[in-house]
Amino acid sequence: MDPLAPLRYNILVAPSPAPHRRLAALVALGLTALPAACARDRQATPRDVAEASVEAMIKGDIDLTRALLAPPDLLRERLECPPGGNDIVTQLIDDAPLVAERVRLTREALAGAKGTLREFDRAGSRDYVIPAGEPFRGCTTATELHLHDAEVVVRLTRAGRPSDDRQTLHLVELDGRWYLLE
Repeated sequence: MDPLAPLRYNILVAPSPAPHRRLAALVALGLTALPAACARDRQATPRDVAEASVEAMIKGDIDLTRALLAPPDLLRERLECPPGGNDIVTQLIDDAPLVAERVRLTREALAGAKGTLREFDRAGSRDYVIPAGEPFRGCTTATELHLHDAEVVVRLTRAGRPSDDRQTLHLVELDGRWYLLE
């Protein structure tokens, strides 16, 4: 259960006296920013992002999922991409409206399931750097780009039966935080 649910109800739904409306509005605004702030705390390492992405997938948390994705504006600062091209920045922008639908479908498919990150950085994982001036997913790097491909195993338990799902997560470090590239 969400520990802030009663607080959100009181702030957002219950009528408040006129002098406290501004305070209530500020608190409500702060609560809407909470998922993004929590995501930032969870992006110190690639493993942090992997664990947060499993949580977002199981809970169907659209805001957390969006916060874990590489922000296109930060990528634009590090990449030179041709206009209207088929590149990573355009892909992230074009896919943004689809995130909510994908998360909703995943939440429905995993209803009642529990999930944990069982293994991280299995054989095949790697850290690598793309130097400035090199091609990267339809663009050219303007600065050095730090990437991590993580081979992970997510343990899903549905109706008491566990199963393992193997995935590759592609991550990029931007301004000291790690983000999913897709």
